[in-house]
Amino acid sequence: MKKWVKVTGAGVLSATLLLGGCGSQSEDKEEANVKTEKTLQPGNQIKLQGAVNVRDLGGYKTTDGLTIKPHKLIRSAELEALSDSDKKKLINTYKLSHIVDFRTNTEVKTKPDPELKGVKYTHDSVMKD
Repeated sequence: MKKWVKVTGAGVLSATLLLGGCGSQSEDKEEANVKTEKTLQPGNQIKLQGAVNVRDLGGYKTTDGLTIKPHKLIRSAELEALSDSDKKKLINTYKLSHIVDFRTNTEVKTKPDPELKGVKYTHDSVMKD
């Protein structure tokens, strides 16, 4: 799991939603990407009814010099109270495919993430209870 922390450049002590990843930018898309980079603010907040501090990590630079693409990696606090519209937004708009939960075993047991059809779930505590 150390690889996930390295990709974002910092430890995230909550749930991280994996939506695709990051990659190098091809020359034929370079001009469009320059425009996107100018308007993209790393850490843009994603408004959800049932979760707080949900942020798109697109725009942040990785340790190997790549840039995380928008709508590919987001982070959040606990997801236990997601509304139906929140779930639809994460799946349809952000193409949610994998949840990586860094919370403690007790936190997960107390407030488990909802099961989302087609979304893989990984729990890997980074702190002890």
